[in-house]
Amino acid sequence: MKVNYMSTNNLTCPNCQFENQQSSRYCSKCGYPLVYLKDEQEKISEESKPSRNFAASTHKICSGCQTVNTASAKYCSHCGLLLPMEIQPEGDSTEALAGFWIRLAAYCIDGIILSLLNYLINLGFNLSVDANLGIAILDDPTFWTMQIIGFLLRAVYYTYCTGRWGQTPGKFVTGIKIVRSDDTPLSYPRSLARFLATFLSELTLGIGYLMIAFSTRKRALHDLICDTKVIRIRK
Repeated sequence: MKVNYMSTNNLTCPNCQFENQQSSRYCSKCGYPLVYLKDEQEKISEESKPSRNFAASTHKICSGCQTVNTASAKYCSHCGLLLPMEIQPEGDSTEALAGFWIRLAAYCIDGIILSLLNYLINLGFNLSVDANLGIAILDDPTFWTMQIIGFLLRAVYYTYCTGRWGQTPGKFVTGIKIVRSDDTPLSYPRSLARFLATFLSELTLGIGYLMIAFSTRKRALHDLICDTKVIRIRK
C-alpha cells in the first residue's frame, strides 16, 4: 500500500490511514509500528535537500599550495600567493606557474649578484688573469682557481637560498618560488641536485631552459629531473 506520508507534518499509518503526530512510535488508532516510517521520512527529507558546496561559497583555494582561505582573503595565508578575485570551489583552481620570461629575469638578477660577489672574492685574493693571453689562459693556474671559486660560489648560493627560502634573491624580487611538484619545500640535498641538473639544461644548448616556454607545466629539464616547479607568489 502506497502512503503519502510526506504531504503533512504527521505520520500516516499505512494500516488504517490515521494521521498520527510526528513523535508517535505506534499508531494511536490501530497500534501499527511507525518507527520505520520516521526513519524513511528523515532519509527522504535529507536526500531532498539541495546540495551546497561550502568550499565554493565560503572559501578561496590557493592555486599554488591548495590552502583553503576565507572568502575575504586577498593573499594566501600559507604561501602569500595572490588569490583569485572570484570564489572558487575546492579542486577547481589553476596553478600560478612562473613562465619563461619571469624566470629569465630572475636568472639575470642572480647572475648580476653572483658576478659582483665573484669579483669581490677574486679582488680580495688578488686573483686576475690577462685576457690578452687568449687560449694560453687555460695554462694559468690562477684561471682554474677562479673557475673553482666561481663554481663553489654558485653552488652555495643556489643550494642555500633554495633550500632555506625556496627562492634566490632574483626570484624574491620577481615574486616566484621553487617547490616540489606536490607543493612541499625543497630539502638542501634536492636543492643541490637541482643546481647540478641545471648544467644538463645548459649542455643541451639551452633547450633544457626553452622547455619552460613550450611545456604546459612550464618546467625546465632540471625541474623534470628533480621533480620541482616554479610558482608565482606575492612579492
